Amino acid sequence: MLGFVGTLYPGLSGTAFSLVFFIALIGNTLINFLMGIVAQNFGVEHLVTFALAESVIMILLAVIIVNRIEKVGITH
Repeated sequence: MLGFVGTLYPGLSGTAFSLVFFIALIGNTLINFLMGIVAQNFGVEHLVTFALAESVIMILLAVIIVNRIEKVGITH
């Protein structure tokens, strides 16, 4: 993703990278919080299911992002 962001915004790469890392850290904090709620209410044995679900979601998001970037015509 950093390669795509660097290609999209070469003049603002530092700012763009900072924004990408900020979004990633917020997402990680949210996932940890949600897993805490799941573990508290349903048990820690759902950790593997939770990790599998978030992996599938990340793969789907990556595919969507790459497809949209390719439609715009930006190559990496």
